[in-house]
Formats: sequence, structure tokens, C-alpha cells
Amino acid sequence: MYDHSERREIWILVCALALVAVVVIWVRTATVKKTYEYVQHEKELRQLEQEIQVLRIDWLKWTAPERLETLASERELQRPAPEQVYRYMTPGK
Repeated sequence: MYDHSERREIWILVCALALVAVVVIWVRTATVKKTYEYVQHEKELRQLEQEIQVLRIDWLKWTAPERLETLASERELQRPAPEQVYRYMTPGK
């Protein structure tokens, strides 16, 4: 039927195909895993960007001049006299 050299060639071919199949499966599995990680990181990034937006809005609310004026008047604070204000200049400005 098959002589020894033909059997050997068939065996090498089968092993090579099996090896290729294993490599293809490994690459696809790794690709799926990395894609999942990428999607998770993008989702986390979007959540963090939304948190930053909320914090920026909060900051603007807390530091709004009207709010600060209201807080100052509630605590009976007065504007500082000009000699009480110190201005620091940074080099190069």
C-alpha cells in the first residue's frame, strides 16, 4: 500500500497541519482576549472621562463667584484691603 518514505511524508504533513492548527487557535484566542481587554479599557476610560466632567461641573459650582459671595456674606467676611493681598510673580512672567 504505502512504503516507508510515503508514510513518513504523510506523518510529517499531518504533524505540520496539527502544528498550524494549534498556532491558529492560539493566535485567535490571544486576539479575542486582547480585544476583550481593549474594550474593557475603553469602557473604563469613558467612565473616567464622565467622572472628570462631573468633577469639573462640581468645581465650577463650588467656585462660582455668586456662591463665594453668598458664603462670604453668611460668614460676615469682608473683602481684604489692598495691603492685605500679596501677589506672587513667577519667574518669566
